[in-house]
Amino acid sequence: MNDSKEHFKDLSLEIQIDELETDELSISIKATDSQCRELASKFDLIKLESLFAEIEIVRSGAIYKVRGKFVAIVFHQCVVTLDPIQTQVHGEYACSYAERTSIAPNVVDIDLNFDDPPEALINGKIYIGNDLTQYFGLELNPFPRKIDANFSEMMHSEQKDSTKPNIRTPFSVLRKLKK
Repeated sequence: MNDSKEHFKDLSLEIQIDELETDELSISIKATDSQCRELASKFDLIKLESLFAEIEIVRSGAIYKVRGKFVAIVFHQCVVTLDPIQTQVHGEYACSYAERTSIAPNVVDIDLNFDDPPEALINGKIYIGNDLTQYFGLELNPFPRKIDANFSEMMHSEQKDSTKPNIRTPFSVLRKLKK
C-alpha cells in the first residue's frame, strides 16, 4: 500500500522514517508562490514560475531508496543579450539513505559501475526537500543563451554604438564601472 500526500508547506520537507506506515511512500510536491520566489532568489533566476515533483521512497531492508522526477518553468537572463529567456527544466534523480550503523566504513576504491553508498539519516529523517532543491539547481543552465543570440554580433554592435548609452549588453555595465 502507498501513502500519498498532495502538498507540503515548504521545500525543506523532511520524512521521519519511524512514522512510515508502509515500505513505500509517494509524494507530489508543488512549490508555492513564495517557495518559487525563494528558489528563484537562491539560484539567481529572474523568476521560477512553477516547480512540480513526484518523489518515491521505498524501504529495502535497512536502506531507503529515494527517486524523484521534477519539471519547472524558469526565466533566466541571457548571458549575451541580458534578455529574459523562458526554459522548461526537467530532471530525475536517485539517492539512498540508511542508519549510520548500517553504512559500510569509507572505502578508498572507486568503481563507477556501482551506485554511491547510502547517505546517513540525520535524526532518523530524510530531507527530501533539500534533495529536490539540490538536484533542481544542478539541472539549471549556468550560462543561458537565447537561441538567436550571437556574441560576435553583440560585440560589433557594442563597438559601433558605443555613443548610445541605452544599449543593454553585458559590456555596458563594465563600461560604466570603468568611467
